[in-house]
Amino acid sequence: MPYLEQMVKGVKAMGLESCMTLGTLTDSQAQRLAGAGLDYYNHNLDTSPEFYGNIITTRTYQERLDTLGKVRGRELRCAPVASSGWAKRKKIVPDCCCSWPTCRHRRKACPSTCW
Repeated sequence: MPYLEQMVKGVKAMGLESCMTLGTLTDSQAQRLAGAGLDYYNHNLDTSPEFYGNIITTRTYQERLDTLGKVRGRELRCAPVASSGWAKRKKIVPDCCCSWPTCRHRRKACPSTCW
């Protein structure tokens, strides 16, 4: 964790915004990253809740939402991304995106990878 904190501080020292994708976070890790100045935390939901168990077996959908809650609780901005392959299953994108409003500081413009 100290290495990651130093990276964030280095990016901030250059006057840039910082964004990381690290997977599941503990409360302590989220707090430390926020304290280092992290701006955005990218945390993919992978798919909608109804399909999650069919696609991901290493963690639960709730674990993903819990991490988003920890990020939100530390006033970090969320940067979730949906896979462009989801366009083939039109119902998945809206179902998954319904989970994103739990982040108070969503980006004003959705990255192109969302659709």
